[in-house]
Amino acid sequence: MVTILANDDPAGFVYLESVELINLNEPVRGGSQPFTVDITVSRGPGMFGLVNVPFEIIPELEENRDDLSPMQGSITFENKQVKISLSTSFLNFI
Repeated sequence: MVTILANDDPAGFVYLESVELINLNEPVRGGSQPFTVDITVSRGPGMFGLVNVPFEIIPELEENRDDLSPMQGSITFENKQVKISLSTSFLNFI
């Protein structure tokens, strides 16, 4: 018999809402205006305390590094906050 214990960490754990690879298709529009994609990050089952989560975005192709912003950073969950949106900008090439 296997028993899985409940997570008793009051800060919880952090995960992406979508478990699938995020593929982006550049929108067809004039100019090279950046567009933004919001990625939802959640934590649970705990939600107590301030939690800083470092992140890094790794493009599939090295030459795309200059097209993404921010490439790395940190998001912060406030006490009792369970979701946060990570906004990432991408350059559009037409």
